[in-house]
Amino acid sequence: MLANLSLIGCYNHSIMPSAARRAEVMLRSAKDNLRSMAYFGLTEFQSESQLLFEETFQVDFIRDFVQQHNTHASRVNIADEMRLSLAEINSLDVELYRYAKELFFARIRRLSRDRNRTVIA
Repeated sequence: MLANLSLIGCYNHSIMPSAARRAEVMLRSAKDNLRSMAYFGLTEFQSESQLLFEETFQVDFIRDFVQQHNTHASRVNIADEMRLSLAEINSLDVELYRYAKELFFARIRRLSRDRNRTVIA
């Protein structure tokens, strides 16, 4: 949902017939768009997401975000074979999520360094 589909002709596969090339362009586009966003959070890192939001937009929430550990999804048992199949089918999303986590924590580290510099200065 983050990719710029106009780069691959939207759903007209005749413009870029290679599925592998379409996937590569879509993933690169989604990563570029994610990187250009001022903010995004990750559901499983609520306190870090709140900190990043507050610092990015210079606001303070009245209440802390709450981390939910037990969700409907956490109660679903999926066989290893099915999990591997789902990861393969959703490989672009898996790669984008891996990249999002790296970018998210890079932003958290930068924020931490900036805060330490401000306190020392």
